[in-house]
Amino acid sequence: MQLTYSHTAANQHAIYDVNGIISSGWQYLMMTYQGNQSVPVRLYWDIEGTFQLNHSEEVGLFDCKKTDLHVFPVYIAPQTKRLQLSLEFEIASEHSIELKQVEQMSLATFLSLAWSKKYQSFCFDLNANSYSMSYNRYRGLKLLENKRELTSLENLASAEISEEQACYLLDENEPPLFTSGELVSVVIPVFNVNSNYLLESVQSVKGQSYRSVECIVVVHSDIPQELEDLLKREGNDIQLVIIKGEDPGTFAHLVNQGIKQAKGTRLLILHPDDLLSTNSVAWFMQEDADIVYCNEVYVNSLGQFMTSYQKPNWSPELLLAHNYLSKGVLFKMSVIKAVGEWNSRFEHAAEYDYYLRSTEQASSLVRIKRFGYKQRLANDLTQWATVTTTPTSERGKQAIEEALIRRKLHGNVTIKDAEANLYSVSYHLQREEKISIIICTRDQPQLLDRCLTSIFEKTDFPNYEVIVVDNGSREEKTFQIFNTWKSKEEMRFKVVRDERPFNFSALNNQAVRQSSGTILVLLNNDIEVISRSWLNDMAGYAIQEDIGAVGALLYYGSGHVQHAGAVFNDVAPIHSYYKGWLTNDSVSKLVQLQRNFLAVTGACLMVKRTLYEAVGGLEEAFESSYNDMHFCMELYRLGKRNLFIPEASLYHHESISRGRLQTIETQKEWMKELGQFRSLWGYYFQEDPYVGTHTY
Repeated sequence: MQLTYSHTAANQHAIYDVNGIISSGWQYLMMTYQGNQSVPVRLYWDIEGTFQLNHSEEVGLFDCKKTDLHVFPVYIAPQTKRLQLSLEFEIASEHSIELKQVEQMSLATFLSLAWSKKYQSFCFDLNANSYSMSYNRYRGLKLLENKRELTSLENLASAEISEEQACYLLDENEPPLFTSGELVSVVIPVFNVNSNYLLESVQSVKGQSYRSVECIVVVHSDIPQELEDLLKREGNDIQLVIIKGEDPGTFAHLVNQGIKQAKGTRLLILHPDDLLSTNSVAWFMQEDADIVYCNEVYVNSLGQFMTSYQKPNWSPELLLAHNYLSKGVLFKMSVIKAVGEWNSRFEHAAEYDYYLRSTEQASSLVRIKRFGYKQRLANDLTQWATVTTTPTSERGKQAIEEALIRRKLHGNVTIKDAEANLYSVSYHLQREEKISIIICTRDQPQLLDRCLTSIFEKTDFPNYEVIVVDNGSREEKTFQIFNTWKSKEEMRFKVVRDERPFNFSALNNQAVRQSSGTILVLLNNDIEVISRSWLNDMAGYAIQEDIGAVGALLYYGSGHVQHAGAVFNDVAPIHSYYKGWLTNDSVSKLVQLQRNFLAVTGACLMVKRTLYEAVGGLEEAFESSYNDMHFCMELYRLGKRNLFIPEASLYHHESISRGRLQTIETQKEWMKELGQFRSLWGYYFQEDPYVGTHTY
């Protein structure tokens, strides 16, 4: 097969058409590459008459130092019409490739191919040594090698450096970008700071590769003349302004004074103990959004790496539970002017309050994946002045409550953890809604009866109906249960008989057409209600205009977590914190926060009827697997936010040890439907926007 140069995309990637006969299924893409730089390879497949990012996947990396054959496993969907390859940094040239069908596809073969980049070791040669490493580290080193000599950076290849630290160091060792443009104002508020930390902060601004920067240091009290002279010397190469701050010495008050002096079109707040990476501002300025934020690393008193914090993409519901934006946030000055001053009455929660207010004004928010901000953790950090002794958690709660009022949302804010400043928000329904709960079953009378009993005896939301879809039950006990509940709940319970061959999507779609609720719940028959307010908690979110699917926290009977949102990885969507045990540790606390996900499980999924109908219900081509994931992705494509609500908790009595793929037939069906799902949403298998330190 021949690669023919097509065009150069807006991102400067060379696009090639794949010419030849295309067959479907798992194949090996083989090619000998001769180029000046190592380049990531992205495969695009046309299944809807056009090429789009959703229908693409980075299949590997062409190593310019490798002279033998590159071999990448790729999946070609049955409905594929055309293929294209995108090569980063590549100039137009001719290449030949071969696609070879993988024979005798088994589950083990499938997993080895799908997980090839996740678990395979990649070899990187440096300074006459050979290092084995993950794909992500190998990829990062190869791309860095395109830009600079790596001889002095052998530690980045060493197994003694963790993946987390290596990811940060790859960013930290990027060559300076040396760009300029619009003026960026960096404001450093100062109150009783360690002089060395402050000096290092100013030096990190001075060292920015982006040259159009002014640094405004707002000092609450007089500083030693020696330190002021040092600061001014550091400011020789940048626009440095040192001003005397007025009382009180609160963080917000000092920031406001700095903003008044700012001349830039963008503004960044740098805490006096913290540091910027050399390319921080340059990375920020590559985006034109109203608000841009970056990942962070935590450093010790000596500025040495401790750990990293990777933030998810813009997640409004998570921000109402936790100040996940933290630090390293760049604002357009137009947003600053629209929002107004930072509010001192929120004291240590003033930054959180400002994020809540500014994100309401911003029309665009972007996260850059770079580690651009270094937050220091030490015993001698700045202790900002306060006016009262009100705990920060109470101030944060007040900030959220005022945000709800501004947004005309009616809800209650609860402090979940006062020390970590974690919250939950529950909303009140402002009008009476009817909820239709749809349960598909085929016999399994004990499971079904436990499910129904828990719904009718524990649910405190009054206006709902339960529709059981009977897909060919045969056991007398099942029909006895149907009759019992028809008698007990004549107005709220009914059974719909549907004899068709099992198709979870079709069964639910038919039941929805016979339901009367404005809100729908898809529920497995092996679910058992735990929290009495589960319908209220979920409906308070589901009814909101911008919300798509709402999921719940599901436990196994053993108490282990079965589902806390869905996370996309290289192979498939998986349950977040699957089989984890919730304790009082920091991870467990973060798992139990409302948060945005690409998808939630259909074992317990709530959605407005209007949205269900807008996307055509569940896609019936997915008969047993991934219909819920595809449904959520269609909502996401509509611009809706899918959400996980831990306050709605239920048991999911799917056996913790039972495998779903125990027969050849079920394995083939699963691989077929996963392949179909992958062909539609392959991009997100590597780019889940909500994955970060908060997801597990």
